[in-house]
Amino acid sequence: AAVVYLASCVYFYKYHWGRQIRHIMDGRFRPWFGIGLASLTVAHALTAAHIFKMFDDGGWLRTVVKIYPDQWQWIADTRLLELYLTALALFLVILHLRGVLTGTANATIVFVGTVIAPTAALFGETFF
Repeated sequence: AAVVYLASCVYFYKYHWGRQIRHIMDGRFRPWFGIGLASLTVAHALTAAHIFKMFDDGGWLRTVVKIYPDQWQWIADTRLLELYLTALALFLVILHLRGVLTGTANATIVFVGTVIAPTAALFGETFF
């Protein structure tokens, strides 16, 4: 499952970041989309980093749980946020492609729903 996840991330981000570079060169870059894509990249990078740690040391998570007993909850919550981000982003892409939600409304909902709300939830859990 980890290899499939990593391969799908490479495919997804190679396409979308390549698309952003083409948009920059063509003068069609949309900064809000770039910011949203960057935030999704960071969220997925958390799981990728976790996977690489697990590949490097199979006992890593057990050690972290012993040292920081509440750490596994933060990791689990990060994964839930990641799942939410991915599902909502895919849903909004489908709505955009079907012409249901386009333009500024799409950008606003994407940015608030996939960047601000999940980040606020994660920071809230982490610091409060």
